[in-house]
Amino acid sequence: MENPEFILKIFDSADNGTKDDILEWEEFFVAMKMVMSKSLKDKLDLFFSVVDSDGNGNFSFEEIKEICEMSLMKSDSDDAKFVDQQTEFYAKYIFKILGYDLNDEIPTEVFKKAIS
Repeated sequence: MENPEFILKIFDSADNGTKDDILEWEEFFVAMKMVMSKSLKDKLDLFFSVVDSDGNGNFSFEEIKEICEMSLMKSDSDDAKFVDQQTEFYAKYIFKILGYDLNDEIPTEVFKKAIS
């Protein structure tokens, strides 16, 4: 929760109505419920809604790479090339573990099953 990029992704996923950068009260309360929930299911649902930026129910290589980059504990002094290499490695590794080609998309259900 200390990552501003991740917070913006939560906001974007909560703004599921008009995508007008304005949260309606209902969207705000749904997002807060997910963020504050102790339930593993709610936390996974939040994660998946944040990662699946286009909302199609699948994870592309770029979506996985983006969440890997946000997950790294990086500082302003980090070498951008090194960070990019690390995120690329982790994203490729996730696709390899789940048996998907980098041009494919990983269905949400496959990802959920792998996590559990």
